[in-house]
Amino acid sequence: MSKQEEISNFKDERERELFRRYANLVKYANDMIFLLDHNLNIIDFNDRTLSSYGYSSEELLSLSMKNIRYIERETTDEQFELVEEKDGLVFEDVHQRKDSTTFAVESSVKFIESDGKGYYLLYNRDITHRKERELRSFIRNELLKLFVQKTSRKKYLDAVVQLFRDFTSCCCVAVRILDRDGTIQYEANVGFSQEFWRSENLVSVKDDNCVCTRVILGLKEEHELSCLTKSGSFVCNNTADFLAKLPESKPDIYRGVFMRSDFKSLALIPIKYRDKVIGLVQLIDLREGKFTVETVDFIEKMCPVIGEAIHRFNLEEELKRNYDLQAVSNSLLSYSLQENSLEEVLQQALNLLLDIDWLNFESKGSIYLVSDKNNDLVMKASTGLEESILHNDAVGLPAKEEPECGHYCIPILSSGNLLGVINLYLKTGYQCNCGLEKFLSSVANTLALIIKRKQAEKGLRESEELFRTLVNSMDDIIFTLDNNQNYVGVYGNGIRRSGIDPDQIIGKTPMDVYDLKSAEIHMSANQSVLTGKSLAYEWSADTPGGIKYYQTFLSPMKNDEKITGLVGVTREITEVKRIVNALRESEAGLAKAQRIARVGNWEWDIENDKIYWSDEIYHMLNMKTGEFGGNFESLMDFIHQDDRDEFKKSIEIALNENKRSCIDYRIITPGGVIRAVYGQGEVIFNERGKPVRMFGIVQDITERKKNEEKLHMARQQLLDIIEFLPFATFVVDGRKTVIAWNKAMEELTGVSNAEVFGKDDYAEHLFGYSRPLLTDLIFCEDKETEALYEFIERKGNTLYAESHVNFIKKSTEIVMWASASPLFDNAGNLVGAIETIRDITERRNMEKELKYLASHDFLTGIHNRYSLEKCLEQAVKKVAEGVKSALLFIDLDNFKLVNDTLGHAAGDQLLKTLSATIGSFLQGGHRIFRFGGDEFAVLLENVTVEEAGMTAENLRLLIEEHEFCLTMYKTCFNMTISIGIVIIDGILDFHKILAYADNSLYKAKEGGRNRVVFAQAGDDVTARMSETNHKIALIKTALKEDRFILYLQPVVRMKDGKITHHETLIRMLGDNGEIISPNYFLTVAERFGLIAQIDRWVVQAAMKLLMEYPDLKLFINLSGVSMGDMSLLDAIEKDIIGSNLDTSRIGFEITETSAMRDIRQAEEWIGRIKKLGCSFALDDFGVGFSSFSYLKILPVDYLKIDGTFVCDIYKDSTHAALVSSMNTIARTLGKKTIAEFVENQQIINMLIEIGVEYGQGFYLAEPSPVPATGWIKKDVEI
Repeated sequence: MSKQEEISNFKDERERELFRRYANLVKYANDMIFLLDHNLNIIDFNDRTLSSYGYSSEELLSLSMKNIRYIERETTDEQFELVEEKDGLVFEDVHQRKDSTTFAVESSVKFIESDGKGYYLLYNRDITHRKERELRSFIRNELLKLFVQKTSRKKYLDAVVQLFRDFTSCCCVAVRILDRDGTIQYEANVGFSQEFWRSENLVSVKDDNCVCTRVILGLKEEHELSCLTKSGSFVCNNTADFLAKLPESKPDIYRGVFMRSDFKSLALIPIKYRDKVIGLVQLIDLREGKFTVETVDFIEKMCPVIGEAIHRFNLEEELKRNYDLQAVSNSLLSYSLQENSLEEVLQQALNLLLDIDWLNFESKGSIYLVSDKNNDLVMKASTGLEESILHNDAVGLPAKEEPECGHYCIPILSSGNLLGVINLYLKTGYQCNCGLEKFLSSVANTLALIIKRKQAEKGLRESEELFRTLVNSMDDIIFTLDNNQNYVGVYGNGIRRSGIDPDQIIGKTPMDVYDLKSAEIHMSANQSVLTGKSLAYEWSADTPGGIKYYQTFLSPMKNDEKITGLVGVTREITEVKRIVNALRESEAGLAKAQRIARVGNWEWDIENDKIYWSDEIYHMLNMKTGEFGGNFESLMDFIHQDDRDEFKKSIEIALNENKRSCIDYRIITPGGVIRAVYGQGEVIFNERGKPVRMFGIVQDITERKKNEEKLHMARQQLLDIIEFLPFATFVVDGRKTVIAWNKAMEELTGVSNAEVFGKDDYAEHLFGYSRPLLTDLIFCEDKETEALYEFIERKGNTLYAESHVNFIKKSTEIVMWASASPLFDNAGNLVGAIETIRDITERRNMEKELKYLASHDFLTGIHNRYSLEKCLEQAVKKVAEGVKSALLFIDLDNFKLVNDTLGHAAGDQLLKTLSATIGSFLQGGHRIFRFGGDEFAVLLENVTVEEAGMTAENLRLLIEEHEFCLTMYKTCFNMTISIGIVIIDGILDFHKILAYADNSLYKAKEGGRNRVVFAQAGDDVTARMSETNHKIALIKTALKEDRFILYLQPVVRMKDGKITHHETLIRMLGDNGEIISPNYFLTVAERFGLIAQIDRWVVQAAMKLLMEYPDLKLFINLSGVSMGDMSLLDAIEKDIIGSNLDTSRIGFEITETSAMRDIRQAEEWIGRIKKLGCSFALDDFGVGFSSFSYLKILPVDYLKIDGTFVCDIYKDSTHAALVSSMNTIARTLGKKTIAEFVENQQIINMLIEIGVEYGQGFYLAEPSPVPATGWIKKDVEI
C-alpha cells in the first residue's frame, strides 16, 4: 500500500470515526432532532424524539411538521423559508404528543444541502418547566402589583380567578369568601353558569355538609385522606372513582359541584390569614388528572398573598361601612329633629342610601310602613319606581327574608314588630353581600327609632288635642288658680254660655270677676282648700235670665307634696233645684195616685221591728191611717192562714239571699173580707252585709184574679172542644209552646199529648228533626219556611198550605193539608196560634187517577185525543221559540176486516199491539196518541221536513214487515198503515192542523193505502230542541228541585230468607209526579257530565236514610263514569266521615264493565272507600269478563252474578254451569255471591243447590221507597 493510499485510508477511517461519534451524539442528545425535507416531511429523527412525542418510528416518518404542532399556523412554510435567507432561525413553539398533550419547545432550524437537495435540520428543546416558572413568576408579580395598587375588591378577585385559570387552563375557577355569619359566597368566578352560581351560592358552614365547608372547617375522614394535602387542600382528579369508593354509611354527604357527573377533577385550596381559613380557591375541570402536585403547591403558596389582600379589603370595607353608617344615622337623626314629617325623613333615608357608591345600588327603591293591625300600606317613600311597582311591593309584606340575587328586602323592626320594609336593587353584575345586609339592618334600626319617636310625638299631639276637645265640650266650667287665687286657665262650654270671654278672666281673682257676695263665698272656699282639703259648695247668682244656682268642686294641685294651686269644676244645678222642688210638690199627689192604682207602699225597720204603711194599705184593709203600728209578727194576723207559710218563706229568701220578694197572697180585713194582692219587697243591707230595712209595695189584684178564673174556665172549654174535633188540631201560646194536642192529632202523627204538651220542640217529635211549621208563619213571615210547602196561600189572617210529609212514628209519607190561624186577646195582641192538619193523600191519588184517565186512552194506555189537542197547542206556541214539529196522522188499513172476522176483542188486542209497536219505534220526545177507533197520531218534535218524512216512511215499513200474532186466536197476519203528515210552523192553529192531517190521510188512503202523504202547512222554521237537551233540562230541574227519590230493593240470605241489606235504585219524579225510570236519563247524565252530581245526591240521600233507620244497611250504586272523577271520591269520603255513621252499614256497587275500563283507578276507588270501613260489590258480574285474574286485584266483598245467567238456570244447563263456576271461583277468592233476577221458586231451588249465598229479585221482594224489614214474603220457600 502506498503512502498516499495509507493517508487516504487514514482520512476515510477518521471521517468514519467522526461520523460514528456525530451519529451517537445525535442519537443520545437531550434535544429532539428532526431532519425534514423541503416540504417539511419528517425523514429522520433521534431517539429522544421518539420518547418525547410517543410515536413509533413508522408513525413519525409518516408525519410532517404541521402534524405535530399544537396550533397549525399559516406562517409555517414562511418561517422555514426564512431559514434559508438568515442561515438559521430560533423561535418558541407548542407541539402536541400522540396522546394529545402539549408541551412548549424552543426550536432551532438550519438549512443544509446534500447531493443537490435542500434539508432542514430542526433542534427542539423542551421548555415547559421554564414557561411554568415564568408564568408562576408573572402571577406572583401580578398579585403583588394588584395588592400594592390598592385596586377594588371585585377587580382584585376577578383578576385572581382569571390568572389562575390561565395558569391551570381548567374550565372553572372561583374564589369563595367566608362571612362572619358562616356563609360561603362566590365573590368571583369564571366559567360557571348563572344557574350553577345561583344554586351553589350562600352555603352555610353551620348547616351544609359539602366539600367546601369540610375544607374550611378542616374536617377529615379516612376516605378523604388520600385527597388532602399537607396544607389542607382537597384535590380529587377522578371524582367518579372517589364517589364509587365511599363507605356505605356516607352516601350523601357530598353535594353540589362534587356530585356533577361531568366534572372529573376538583381542587379546593384554602385561603388563610394568619393561619385562619377565610376562604378558598375552587378549581374544576371536565378532564381527569388535571391538577398536578406542582400546580396545587404553587396556588397554595399564592393563597396567603390573597388572604392578606382580602383581610385588607375587609378592614377597609368595615371602616367605610362604619363611617357611612355613622354619617347616615347622624344625618337622619338631625333631619328628623328639624320638624320634618315622617314621609320626608323616609325619603331622605332612601336618597342617602342610593347616594353611597360602594353599595352598588340601582337608582331606585322604596320604603313603606305598615299598620300594626292588618299590614295595610300607610305611608311610603320611593325613587325611580313606577306606581304599579310600588303597589306590588306593598302586597304580602314579609316579616323577614333572605336577600335574593339582586334584591334586598330589609325589614324595619321594633321589639320584634314589623314597622316597615326597605326595598333596594343591586346593579347588574354585583352579588349579594352579608356585610351589606348588616349595614342596611343598622340603618333600618335607626329608622325604627325615628319612626317610633315620630309616632309617639303624633300620638302625644293627638292626645293633647283630644283632651282639649273633651274639656271644651263639657257643659261645666273648669278652672285653675294659683296660690294667690289668680285664674290661670278657664275651659268648657259653661263659660262660653255665660257670655264671659275666658281671656278676660285670666290673671284676675274672684273679687275682680263676681259680685261682692259671690266673691266672698269663693275667696273663703279657695282659702280653705289651700290648706290641703277638697271642698264642694253651692252658690247662686243674679243673671239677666233670673237666679241661677251652681255647685262648685275644689281640689288642691300638688307638686312634690307642695300645693301649687287649685283646680275646680263649676256646674249649673238650676234645673236640678227645680226638679227637687217639683218632687216635693208631687209627694202630695203620690197618695192620690196610689189610691187610683190600688197600690200601697210599706217600710219595715228590721233592726227595731217596726212596720209603716201608706194610706192606701190602710184603705185596702178598711182601717184608719195610723191604726196599725205593730211588728212583723202582728202583720201575720192580716195574712190569710193558708198563705202565711209561703209569705214568710218569700221574706226569708229576700233577707238571706238578697233577692227581691215577689208573691201573690191573700189578706183579711178586720171585718173578715178576703182580698187578693200582689206583693213585692226589696231589702237594704248595711256596710257589714246585715239587713237593716225593707221596702215594698202591695197591689190589690182581687178583680184581676176573678177575671183570670173566668178566662181559665173559658180556655178549658175551648180545649175540650178542640179535643173532640174530628181533624188533627193543636194550639200553641205566644211562646210557641203546645197548650192543646187533640186525639185526632195523636192518631195522625203517632205523637201523644204527653210527649209535646208544654214544649216548643214538637217538630222534632213529628219529623225526627227541628223544622218550622205553618204556625211559625203566623208569628213571623219567612221565605225559607214557605219554601217547605208545595202550596201556600193566605186568606185574611188564615194560612192554607199543602206538602208531602213523613211523620217519624208513622214511617209513611202523606199529603198534608194544613190551615193555621192566629189567636188574639181582647186588646188585639197575638197570644197564640191554632193549626189543623188533614191527610188528603187518598184524595190527591184519586185526583191524579182522574187526571190520568182524562188524558189517556183506556184501551191502549197511551195519550188520548184530549192530550193530543193540548200538545198541539203547545207545539204551535213553541214555533215562536224556534221549535218546529210534525204531526203524523195514522190509520190502520183494513182494520174493519179484523173486527168482522175475529171480533172486537181481537181488534182491541190488535190495537194494543200496534200502539206498543209504534211506541217502541218512537224515540226522543216523539209521542203517540190514540185519536179514536183505528186512528192514531204521532207528534214529532224538533224535526225537519226531511226527518219527519223519513220517520214516517220507516214507521210504515216497520208495520208492513211486522207480523201481528194473536195467540188466543192462534193466528198471525200482516197489516199496513196510511200516514198523513202536517208540518207545524205556526201558520195553522191546532184545529186546522188536525183538519190538514185528516185531509192528507184521506189522500193516502185514496191513493191506494200503505203510503205517506205530506200536507203543506207553512214555511220551514227552526227545529225544536232535541230529546237529549230535554233530558238534560229534566235532570237539572230534578237536581235543583230535589225531584230524585231512592227506591230500595232487599238482598236476601238464601239459607233462611233473612234480609241482610238493600240496594239503592234511583228514580226521578216527573212534572206530574210520575216515576221516571233511570234508563230514561242516566245515559244522558253520564254523557253530559251530570252523573257526578246525581251520584253525590244518591250518597247524601242514602246517608239521610241510614240516619232515619238505625238498623238499615245500604249498598249505593255508583256510575262507571264517576270512577274518573277523583273530586267526587273526595266528596264521598267527606260525607261518610261527616255523617258519624257506622261505616259497616254502608256499601257501594259498580258494574264489572266500568271497573274493567280502568282497573287501576277502580282499585284506588275501592281501596280508599274500604279504608273507611265500607263494603264493595261488583255488579253485573259475568257480562263482560274474559279473565278472572283481575278479581285478585280488586278488593271487592261481593260479586253480583248478572241476571241474564240466572233467569233461566233451571232450564239452561250452560247457564247453570256458568253460575256454578262463578260461585266456586268467588268463594275460592274469599268473596260472597249475590244472584240477580231471582224471579221464581225454581231459580231459588237451583241457587241453593249450587251454593249461592244471597239472592235479589222481584220474586223475593220488589223495590220500594221504604226499606223492608225482617224476612221475605211468606209465600217464598227457602
